Amino acid sequence: MEKIFFLIFACFLLLISCSEKPSPDNEFSQTEKALLDVLEITKTSINDYPIILAKDELRKTKGEPTSIKEACGKYIFKHHQGNVDYHCWNYGENHEVVYNILDEQAVLSQINFEKSKLKLVSPKITLSENTSFEEVKRVFPKSSALKNTGAQDPKVRGVYDWIFLKDDLPVENRPNQGLIELRFKDGKLKYFEYYFQREYSRAQMEKYLEQNKKVKNN
Repeated sequence: MEKIFFLIFACFLLLISCSEKPSPDNEFSQTEKALLDVLEITKTSINDYPIILAKDELRKTKGEPTSIKEACGKYIFKHHQGNVDYHCWNYGENHEVVYNILDEQAVLSQINFEKSKLKLVSPKITLSENTSFEEVKRVFPKSSALKNTGAQDPKVRGVYDWIFLKDDLPVENRPNQGLIELRFKDGKLKYFEYYFQREYSRAQMEKYLEQNKKVKNN
């Protein structure tokens, strides 16, 4: 009986670990979102290539991925407008770099600086394994003042510190700006994660704005 209970409990933990992490966007008040500093994703590069690029261009620059996980996550359109699956292209045996793939678009999703020597070069700062929290704090003081605010995996809390930044993509066809998470341990940068916001169609955006207006009027 105890063995059966243990197996059930183990399966339950496995399901939790594989579930999607909630979007940190939902954890910030509008006031806090307005305070976040901006990382210029449109002007940031990795090995001289942009963060967002065509899937075929990614193949040319980095080659075939080490592994592919189909339907590893979803872009969810707000107000019950459906969702689309994206796929994860993992580079390196330890998933040092992960790209999200949707149709013909590739978006840099994660960098594990504990396993990678890569550098993210932006106009304001270069992010690498050598980047300290104090350096980031000088460049992004408003986001740093909100350290450890926002949604976070329970395995991270108490182990890492984190801050969020906003991207600089146009918001005309997006409900919110995308968020970038920088995660630190012992004062050094360990992880980069980009919560990219997919563009809505014109009809989806109109419905989103209409529903938001109704909520505000109620």
